Amino acid sequence: DVDRERYDAWVARGNELKPTGFDIPDTVAGGVDVVGTFTAYGGGSPIYSVGTRAAGHVALWRWLQLEARGYVASEVFDGWHFVTTSGVLSMRAEVVTNHRGSIYASLGAGAEAPLSGGERTPSASLLIPLSLGATVCAVAIGRGCAGATIEFTFGLRVPFGGDDACGVPRGYMAFNIGPAVLF
Repeated sequence: DVDRERYDAWVARGNELKPTGFDIPDTVAGGVDVVGTFTAYGGGSPIYSVGTRAAGHVALWRWLQLEARGYVASEVFDGWHFVTTSGVLSMRAEVVTNHRGSIYASLGAGAEAPLSGGERTPSASLLIPLSLGATVCAVAIGRGCAGATIEFTFGLRVPFGGDDACGVPRGYMAFNIGPAVLF
């Protein structure tokens, strides 16, 4: 009986230490995501936009990463519709949390140009975004995982050209959500 109890206790200790299936290292080598985004711009008459964003990031050193983002958005301003595209290059600080995902902050700069809208739209805009987000893992893939990204972005858009109402520098806030992969 004593031998059986010892054996059962030994097996129970081994079962408690089994890995969870997620083996994300303390830092990630990089990742990609494609998210849907909703943005609200302040200042005078409000501008709203919906669109999509694709992003990729690679590690430079431990938790510091280089990130590139590309956006396409459909914007509405005073009942007038136009489409914009933009690119942003950022530095990203990312920390793995409990081997189930990561949290991150990203600060960068980029440029935006209209694809439609005519002379009312600015020729180009300078973007300065600060993003705070998290990637939550759902499925282990090798040393990384696949899951979803949830992110809030706060920033400043400084347009060059365009009509007086649309050419005003504006602060903005965006909510982004979509699938992501860490590797």
